[in-house]
Amino acid sequence: MGLFSNNPGLFRRSSRSGRVSSKWNVTPGKIGSRAITGMAGPFGRGVQFMLKANQLTFHEARFQRRAENAIRILLHRFGGYTQRVAANKFRHLRTRKWLDKGKVWWNGKPYHSWKYSKAGLNRAGKPTAPFAHSKAIPANIKFAVDTYRRNVIIGPTPKNKRIMDILEYGGPQTLLLNYKRSKSGRLIMSHRKQDKRSMTVHYKARPFMRPAWDTTVEKKLDEFLRDPNLPESFKSIFSTAAKGKY
Repeated sequence: MGLFSNNPGLFRRSSRSGRVSSKWNVTPGKIGSRAITGMAGPFGRGVQFMLKANQLTFHEARFQRRAENAIRILLHRFGGYTQRVAANKFRHLRTRKWLDKGKVWWNGKPYHSWKYSKAGLNRAGKPTAPFAHSKAIPANIKFAVDTYRRNVIIGPTPKNKRIMDILEYGGPQTLLLNYKRSKSGRLIMSHRKQDKRSMTVHYKARPFMRPAWDTTVEKKLDEFLRDPNLPESFKSIFSTAAKGKY
């Protein structure tokens, strides 16, 4: 380390040219005392080093805050977009307009069943979402961000979880259903418990959350990860997790 060459008192500048002169401007005794002051004095190099260390710590803290803020924004953008895509699948309400000729009310009046979507893939090759019979389902699709764990959860609220799971994954459900039939063979619909019995019904899956997640990954993930404040390691982990199977 060029300690003596960095001491400002060792060389003098020419008043005309401003260049450093090669002649000594101080005595050898002054050289030694100034060198010691430069190493250990109260305004010497030790204090300068501490200032640089504090400045480095400050920059690291500021970088960390920017990274945490970028991660929080990413989680909110991903969760909010997926929530909107899933809710939009229910924007068209279906009412009781289909006359079900296989059912009749107990008093002989015709029965209108809910319209329901066909299970399987649509013309675009994607799973068919269920029809919405009210605004309750899209209104109860929420998302929550856990900044500490760097996680986002998207889906139905707890009170709608059961019906949402049936629509999303399908499966058997035990329900009280009408079982009496008229002379013509049509199922007699009634609200009385004595006219019903416990039956197991197998529902086919009509997913809407997983397709909404896939849409977000395909259309928006790369855009969300372009934030320069996001750490590269987190981008890789988040991208791998988002493209996983659920």
